[in-house]
Amino acid sequence: MQTAQYKMRGLALTFLAKKYLLLEPDNRVPTVEEFCKESNISQGTMQAAISILKEDGAISTRSRGHLGTFVENVNHQKLLSYLGNRTLVGSLPLPYTKKYEGLATGIYKAFFNNEIQVSLSYMNGSEKRLSGLQEDRSNFIITSGLTADYLIKKNDNLAEFLVLPEQTYVTKHVLVFRKGEDAQIKSGAKIGVDTQSIDYTLLTKYVTKGQDVQLIQMPYNQVSKSIEEGLIDFAIWNEDEVVEHNYPLAYSEIDNNLTVRSSQAVFVGKKTDIFTKSILEKTIDVDKLLNTQKKVISGELLPEY
Repeated sequence: MQTAQYKMRGLALTFLAKKYLLLEPDNRVPTVEEFCKESNISQGTMQAAISILKEDGAISTRSRGHLGTFVENVNHQKLLSYLGNRTLVGSLPLPYTKKYEGLATGIYKAFFNNEIQVSLSYMNGSEKRLSGLQEDRSNFIITSGLTADYLIKKNDNLAEFLVLPEQTYVTKHVLVFRKGEDAQIKSGAKIGVDTQSIDYTLLTKYVTKGQDVQLIQMPYNQVSKSIEEGLIDFAIWNEDEVVEHNYPLAYSEIDNNLTVRSSQAVFVGKKTDIFTKSILEKTIDVDKLLNTQKKVISGELLPEY
């Protein structure tokens, strides 16, 4: 009997922690009866759990008479500790550049420092990451801002959870070609494109708009060799990878707002998952994440993810 009571109290504490994490000072607090109805937990157990949170300093409230009870303060760190073994799952691109490694490290450290369990998976292809999100195998995915815009337009159940500044996803996407060749795309040119990448696909459409060119589907990791061997003439690629791996390619910048948007890292999740959105907003300190990313890129900090 006592074990069952402890279990129900634990469920009540977890339930309340999730609810209070979504509230801000001066927000009205639902009544105990409303909490009980939503959670199917008894009033006595719920009241005891509220008392525990107050005594621990996780929450403080004040009554305004007939207007109800309102939040005075919430201690996010303490509330997070009541979430038990709940693990958030995020899906990121494969960390094959220093910038991606820095991004992954910054996210991992943000959760670790806040003692929140997170499981990060890595895969290329935003459509693959989207499948995991839609099938509830992950709580959030990381894409570029350009891809996020595309996915949200195509899937009305998605939303941006958190948007990072420019050049947090990639420094920029560029047009790559053989050294010594003209950077101008001409009629009949062969353009390599990895259609598994929404960024590469959309940017390729932009740079070839109105041009009579041949589009050749290929994985992004075959681009350099294909250009060297003359199988293709141009392709959109991540400048970070070109520079870090010292590929024998020339490249030119793409003067368009699309490349600015494609350089931003964006957290995407389901509109209805207010809890995950709130956790991300309260856990991810953007300035600290950017500092971590810079240190990984410079070699001052070892990647950890």
